[in-house]
Amino acid sequence: MTGAELLSVTSPDGPAATWDDLAVVAAAWEGAAARVAWLAAGSAADALHAGLGATVALSPTTGWAACGAVATCAGAPGGDGGVGGLARCAAGLLGDAATVRWVAGQLREADDAVRDGFVRIGGLAAVAWGDDGVGDAVLRPDLVAPAATARSAATLADLLAGLAPVAALAATAPGTVAVRSSGPPGARRHVLLLPGTDDMVVPPRGQDADVRDLTTNLRLLAGQPTAYEAGLREALAAAGVRPGEPLLVVGHSQGGMAALALTDDVGGPPLAVAAVLTAGSPLAHAPPAGSPGPPVLALEHAPDVVPLLDGVDDAAPGGPRGATTVRFDLPGEPSATGAHEVAAYVAGAAAAERSGGPAVAAYVDRLRAAGFLTAGDGDGGGDGAEGTAGTTTVLVQVVRR
Repeated sequence: MTGAELLSVTSPDGPAATWDDLAVVAAAWEGAAARVAWLAAGSAADALHAGLGATVALSPTTGWAACGAVATCAGAPGGDGGVGGLARCAAGLLGDAATVRWVAGQLREADDAVRDGFVRIGGLAAVAWGDDGVGDAVLRPDLVAPAATARSAATLADLLAGLAPVAALAATAPGTVAVRSSGPPGARRHVLLLPGTDDMVVPPRGQDADVRDLTTNLRLLAGQPTAYEAGLREALAAAGVRPGEPLLVVGHSQGGMAALALTDDVGGPPLAVAAVLTAGSPLAHAPPAGSPGPPVLALEHAPDVVPLLDGVDDAAPGGPRGATTVRFDLPGEPSATGAHEVAAYVAGAAAAERSGGPAVAAYVDRLRAAGFLTAGDGDGGGDGAEGTAGTTTVLVQVVRR
């Protein structure tokens, strides 16, 4: 897929407003209204000033015109019986301030209701599906690491291209993730590749070993701990990731949700995640902008409904913490499933890196400085064998016990 068109790039450092910002705007308008009302009162006093009235005797025509002009400026009734001038301006500012406060309040309540609703959904799901079990990790040296995961990445598109072949391993080993490591001893860095949901059909009280299922989706949306997150922590340790070593987490759909879960303290202490790259992920469960956490680049394909399944626009003010949201479109009319495929997001990532502006460029520069993006020049492969320039890939299956 080529020719992706960027529709918007929303950065946490950009000109986005928060609900508190809108309250400040309303207060500023109320202050301006008070000052304009004071000017209106002063103009009304001037219209009645004896000195101005005395000019009428000297020059009736211009005198009355001057009195009328000052009175109109102050807010004397117009020809239609309405109030004009400064008084009308003051009233308009007060009305605008009241409108901003009311609209912001309604939208804020709606957002809160959406978030609370998903917390309730997650809670109900936890009851319906029972205990989420215990997450565990199993090294899979018998699986061959796809070439796209075994070679180092030079671009954002390269990072995302590794997700589809890892997802394909679910046919024989559901829940498999890839951990790509590089760098010399003492300066190792790692990339965790998290595909999307393996199983969307899970009957109540019927969880199985496949931890990438609907239960996990609902629990993640509600901000609850999951067996999947616990298993991912075990998987990183099994793959040789030591505490404190920098980690880039790349996730598609549910994988992006799980990536952010690793950066909060719901399922355990936050990991040393240096950055997060998500593709087609609903992120309403993430803490709001301004909360501490790693930089996040969230890609959203316009026809893809999955990022909106949480009922929240991640590109709106107060979206996920630290997230730069890139919304793009591709030529043609893809199917509902096609719009959500990793291939679409690979094309979107290429467009974002090509013309995404300062926010995307800063994110890419940060990944390059940390060594997550390099000028890789070859392919690797095998079960943990060397890839490009000392890169190794380990496959780990995360399961629910």
